[in-house]
Amino acid sequence: MSNNNKHKARILCVDDDPSILRALTWVLEKEYLISTAGNGEEALELIKTEEFDIVISDQRMPGMMGADLLYKVRQIQPRAVRILVTGYSDMEAILDSINKGEIFRYIKKPWNITDLKNTVADAVELYNSGDQISFELTEPVAEQKAEDTMILLIDNDPE
Repeated sequence: MSNNNKHKARILCVDDDPSILRALTWVLEKEYLISTAGNGEEALELIKTEEFDIVISDQRMPGMMGADLLYKVRQIQPRAVRILVTGYSDMEAILDSINKGEIFRYIKKPWNITDLKNTVADAVELYNSGDQISFELTEPVAEQKAEDTMILLIDNDPE
């Protein structure tokens, strides 16, 4: 807790590149409590024992892709807001990750520090509001044909 008794958001950053973890920590540690994990399994062990408000994960990691990790995070800590960081430019794969993991946002590598901070601040605001992110697809992604047009609708209104 900070001196003004305001809750300091707890953020878990997951990336197999130690320099990325150091950079994320450096950018975010003034405002938030930061924990790090070097892979998906290590992250899951932390998620099982500690509560996090936000989980930020790289997509491409050996052993477990970020989208798979964030999907598992949702099962263990459904209120944690999940953000995917990716240098992967294939939009279809990113959309699949969002649909599969119910990810709040994705951030492209190399990230802009201001954009990163704003995205994290938005995620913290959503977490603090107590709202749940509602993701609904009219049909499962696996059943859609390649030529179908997909639209991702994110809306907090349950109706």
